[in-house]
Amino acid sequence: MTVSIPTARPAPLPIRIVQMSSSGSDPTDAAAIQIASFDPFKEYQSIIEPEETRPPIEVRVRRLASRISRKLRPGHDGQSSHVGYKAVREDTGEVVGIAYWMRPGRRHKDVDRSKMDDEELEAWEGWNVEKYSSLYRAFQRQMDEVLAKRGESGCWYLEILAIHPGYQRQGVGSRLLDHHFTLVDSPDQTTVTAPAYLESSPEGNRLYKSKGFVEVGEVVADGWDGGFPGMIRERRT
Repeated sequence: MTVSIPTARPAPLPIRIVQMSSSGSDPTDAAAIQIASFDPFKEYQSIIEPEETRPPIEVRVRRLASRISRKLRPGHDGQSSHVGYKAVREDTGEVVGIAYWMRPGRRHKDVDRSKMDDEELEAWEGWNVEKYSSLYRAFQRQMDEVLAKRGESGCWYLEILAIHPGYQRQGVGSRLLDHHFTLVDSPDQTTVTAPAYLESSPEGNRLYKSKGFVEVGEVVADGWDGGFPGMIRERRT
């Protein structure tokens, strides 16, 4: 007679979710995790940041960190264009995942070098800004159409959800999403109730559906092969 012994589930990763700052180490940590997470998706990352012209990793991280910092930095109205969160290991203090959301009412903008200062020009060096802008114009068109059909004027747009490769499939992404929805489903003075919208990778599709997102059509951009499924989560109160 054979007795099978159930395999014990590993203990949940001890993490806490913290809002990111535009200064200090947060933008650098976010950039390093984003690059490590997205580099394996060559059909995406190698198009907007061609491998043959990529600088050393420390330069790539510094440039991306500069752009992330601008997204999280308060503007003329005192509010940042994006809200960012980081997942931090309680026992080691290591940042293991990040997410940043564009606020309702904000829009994707083309990358226009003629309007950049020297810092921003350097931050975009090495990226194919034409391909990048083409993709995000298509994202914005699709998002506008989806929101208009629902009578919504804006949404929380998940621009990036990235988990360090060593911590993927351990519930970190789920925790980051839950933290944001806890805030925006019961808004205070700093958040607002609105739908949530994103474009999903095949790997993320199941996670997003488990959080209430549904597919609302595929985004096709000029110069890009294939499409990106758009997904929306209706506003909650």
